[in-house]
Amino acid sequence: MFYESDLEQLLVDIISKNGWEYISADKLRRSHADVLVESMVRDALIRLNPEIATKPEYADDVIYKLIAVIRSVQPHNLVTQNEQFKKLVFEENSYPFGEDGRMIPIRFFGTGVDLKLNKYVVTNQWVFPKDVGGKRLDIVLLINGFPVAVGELKTPTRNAVTWLDGAGDILAYEKSIPQMFVPNVFNFASEGKCFRFGAVNMPLHLWGPWHTLDKTEGTLADVNRSVAAMFKPEIIMDIFQFFTVLL
Repeated sequence: MFYESDLEQLLVDIISKNGWEYISADKLRRSHADVLVESMVRDALIRLNPEIATKPEYADDVIYKLIAVIRSVQPHNLVTQNEQFKKLVFEENSYPFGEDGRMIPIRFFGTGVDLKLNKYVVTNQWVFPKDVGGKRLDIVLLINGFPVAVGELKTPTRNAVTWLDGAGDILAYEKSIPQMFVPNVFNFASEGKCFRFGAVNMPLHLWGPWHTLDKTEGTLADVNRSVAAMFKPEIIMDIFQFFTVLL
């Protein structure tokens, strides 16, 4: 028998081979109520910004601003807060950390030739917002401590269950725990036969496949091929920076 947990482990292994470090959720330095892995965010800010490396306490000011956007989200304004979060990390990212309080842009991620400066992590069974009774997310991808993708998987052995069931779970999570999706770039779902992904609040009929040159689907091998092709750090960062579509 091939169970949902087997599919989860298989996809984690494939993603890990693409340059993502696997860290089990219970080993990440966060409380269950934390959306960001703040220690990773802080390390990235210090690593990417000489001004913060000189004064690491500046990182706390930046993180506080990000957390404020996350905590202010409600289901009805998730798309707005998701868009605002992206602006904070790529556009409205200037802080008075320069000489004599001069405003300077802060880098949250290495881009272009600096992609290797980022820390890419894949984890599973991420619980939010509390240990007992919290929602349990099958797969979460993080870049520099930001959860940028959430995946839900279903058993491949029941014909009545499809990727739509996993995607439906994600839409429900967007309403019950919208905080988890403020930094989100995309979500994905699979039952081991088909693979689909979509942006925050995207209706299920708009979720799409990630096609390779071989556009066949319907088998576990097809899912593996799509995941291996899509889940590369350079592709995810490219989607994050340039192709995130908000509906």
